[in-house]
Amino acid sequence: MKKHHLLFVLFCCISSLAEIKATGQEGDRLIINKDTLQLLDCPIEYDSLLRTKVSQRLLRKSASTGCWRGYVATWRIENKKLYLVSIREYPEENNVSLEGIFDAYKDDQGRILASWFSKKTYTATGKILRYSHMGFNRNYEYETRYDIQKGVVVDERHYQNYIKKSSLVEENPYYEIALYKVIMSNFNGDLFPALANKRLRVSLSILPNADGQIDSLEILGWAIDGKKKKPFAANHPYVKELKRCLALVPDWEVSFIRGKIEKNLVSIALWNKKGCRSTPWNEKNYDSIYIVQKYYALKTFPLQYDTRLYARLLPFLPVNGLRNYTAIWELANERLYLKSIRLWNDPKPFPLEKIFPEARPGEPIEASWYNGEIVCKLGKEISNSTAYNPPELFCAFKLKKGRLISPPAD
Repeated sequence: MKKHHLLFVLFCCISSLAEIKATGQEGDRLIINKDTLQLLDCPIEYDSLLRTKVSQRLLRKSASTGCWRGYVATWRIENKKLYLVSIREYPEENNVSLEGIFDAYKDDQGRILASWFSKKTYTATGKILRYSHMGFNRNYEYETRYDIQKGVVVDERHYQNYIKKSSLVEENPYYEIALYKVIMSNFNGDLFPALANKRLRVSLSILPNADGQIDSLEILGWAIDGKKKKPFAANHPYVKELKRCLALVPDWEVSFIRGKIEKNLVSIALWNKKGCRSTPWNEKNYDSIYIVQKYYALKTFPLQYDTRLYARLLPFLPVNGLRNYTAIWELANERLYLKSIRLWNDPKPFPLEKIFPEARPGEPIEASWYNGEIVCKLGKEISNSTAYNPPELFCAFKLKKGRLISPPAD
């Protein structure tokens, strides 16, 4: 019987802590000298009997999701000991009577010593550097760790945390998207015929140094078409191509938290079948095309259909996760031609002979590498919403090796 009771109490305690971690929580308060700090913990919840008694005293029984326990306690550290000062309901300010709940923990001066509490716990001040909407999973500029054993502070450590963003942030506020796109746009999937109709994803653990350069790299796993694969050898072509692309990232985010640099865990979709680079993804600078003397915005990037070809242009573009170029095309004589390329912020046309050695200056290039559908819209802007782009403004046709196989439908 006693065994079952103990298991039930343990279950209640674990369930309570699981609830607390289910969403971002309001911390308790800790008074140190004249300062009141946020305590990223709630010591009362570690004793199921105390937790139950406090809960029964609360006038408001339905707690806020930001404070499942329904109260905020205030503590004080004096002479290396943790004492309970008061409890108030949350979000109301009603004080909760402590009488009859903590009597067994009072010392000879009537102070309540948290002798039931043994744990490493943290206080926090300053700006929030990192936040996860779960329990106390967040970090601040300044944190102090208290190692408390039976209510006594046996160790104390102070931390000054910081997060140094990648330099990509200066050019693109969507850091992760920009960083991933540097790798994705450079990964030359057309080098591997086996990936023509496959999807390739990799998961990585990257430990940067203080300057954001890769100190150590661990490939956690590969997946092809969603199925996990055994790790490839270091000399495998996929691994070599991945490392080449990783080397193009100028620097990584550095999270210095509680005395050490943390690893960056990332999962990147490297390849999504042949032609994946030619599909717009959150792009604003669309290509353009002339069809029978009409000027259309092009919702496809034919130059990127073959990444081996696109790789010739990449050395001329900034490495920042953005496309940084636009191209002008023409459909003439039932064939698709590349007329010109303009790099970002460069008013002069880019010499096509730099990526097409056989081209003559000023002559268009037949897009014989391109297979697929061309979707375009009359005008300069394209929206993903057909509510603002009536179907009659669209034009679509199919090409094979750059030649028209279905007439434009508009």
